[in-house]
Amino acid sequence: MALRVASAYCTVSNAAIMVVIGIIPIHLLALEKAEMEQARKNGSETRDQNEGVEYMEERMKCSCGRTLDAQADPDDRNLEKQEARLHGYINVHVTQFLTRHGCFNEYLFRLNKRNDAVCMYCDNPYDDAEHTFIVYGRWWRGRRNLEVELDVYITLKGMVDAM
Repeated sequence: MALRVASAYCTVSNAAIMVVIGIIPIHLLALEKAEMEQARKNGSETRDQNEGVEYMEERMKCSCGRTLDAQADPDDRNLEKQEARLHGYINVHVTQFLTRHGCFNEYLFRLNKRNDAVCMYCDNPYDDAEHTFIVYGRWWRGRRNLEVELDVYITLKGMVDAM
């Protein structure tokens, strides 16, 4: 279901897509509730409900490698920020940007759907999310307008933080 919500390809990991759409997986919620119940029975302090996001982050560090983009370290993910994001909705383009899956030649090359990863418009050797959204000259005006409006320098990590 999460793949459909974010219009993601089935090659996106479950952990990654849950981060993108900002939903805590049900199995992690169940584990958290079980641990809280066990702590209550033992007379230990129960955790604050706001710790659910931190709990998910900790569990997902163990369950997946890279989730959002290749430059963002899993330790840098901030699911609390993602849940409370202020800008826009998740759609197919945002999902492809965040997961680096989709219509990028570098991704298609990894899947053996293309013979090379070269950008078909400017001959850059790697047509990936960073090239398409951050480097490619055709979108410079839109990038500049976004930088001015958000007061942020456009990078993959910067965009995730700005969201």
